[in-house]
Amino acid sequence: MSISTNNTTTVLLITLMLLMTGVASFAENKAQFYNFGENRAKLFPYTENRTNSFPFAENKAQFSYFGENRSEFSPDDNDESLFWLNGGLGVGASEKREGIALGANFSYQRNQHLFSLRTALFAEFELFGQGGGFVDAGLLYGRIAKGDYGFASISGGPGIVHGNPNSEEVTTIGLPLETQLFFTPFSFLGIGFTGFANINPQEPFYGGLVSVQIGKLR
Repeated sequence: MSISTNNTTTVLLITLMLLMTGVASFAENKAQFYNFGENRAKLFPYTENRTNSFPFAENKAQFSYFGENRSEFSPDDNDESLFWLNGGLGVGASEKREGIALGANFSYQRNQHLFSLRTALFAEFELFGQGGGFVDAGLLYGRIAKGDYGFASISGGPGIVHGNPNSEEVTTIGLPLETQLFFTPFSFLGIGFTGFANINPQEPFYGGLVSVQIGKLR
């Protein structure tokens, strides 16, 4: 069986035309697909840049960083506030007499600042008869140096003194001074030494107490 040359040429031409038509159609569809992609990017820009479309996420990250480093700019967050009450028994003296001494103190600490309300009693002890003595009250301000298990402080301020040094009642103003040196093995309890003095125009006096301290110590 033979096939003529004209028929063969016709078939080849038809096949070539079909192939060219298919290639053209594929190219056109591909171009439309790309155009769709570009249009989609214009209609939905968040798919191209999610960071810019969601600024809240970026701001949240910045806020978290600020929170982590806030302590560097807020030294007040590290403020220390402590308070305690102490009382003690000891001895006291002046130029004219010596005797026993009692003292009590309420203190409030804020960082290195110390505010205290204190009273001290100094009385001459006589086996027979009545000796002279003084009691004072004062509002003190001072500075404190504190460690893990103890502290030392020194304070002074205005005060009032009342006594009977010569068998007569006297009241005058004074300058009460105080130093505290305490060992605090517990967060609520300490033991130490309290030194006190009062400079006044009637009869200055001074003394030392062995004291117990109770409060919020660290």
